Amino acid sequence: MNISKRNVTVFLDDPGQAVMELASVQTDALAGLSIYVQDTDDIGIWARIDRRDGRHIILIRWDYVLTIDFELGDTKAVSLQP
Repeated sequence: MNISKRNVTVFLDDPGQAVMELASVQTDALAGLSIYVQDTDDIGIWARIDRRDGRHIILIRWDYVLTIDFELGDTKAVSLQP
């Protein structure tokens, strides 16, 4: 599923939360991390976030992601036509 160009909530494991704290990104284990997904690749999610010093793009490695949540209305249907 393509999650690029949409707002999602990412739930990270403990090491992922620790890495986000090092990057000055506030996380909440129960509420997840709300982000805008700029793009994704084999390494992880390229997320746009706002910090006190401005807007940044960060990489969230797939290794740290437990699950991703987004509203059903935000899905993008992709189909193959014969």
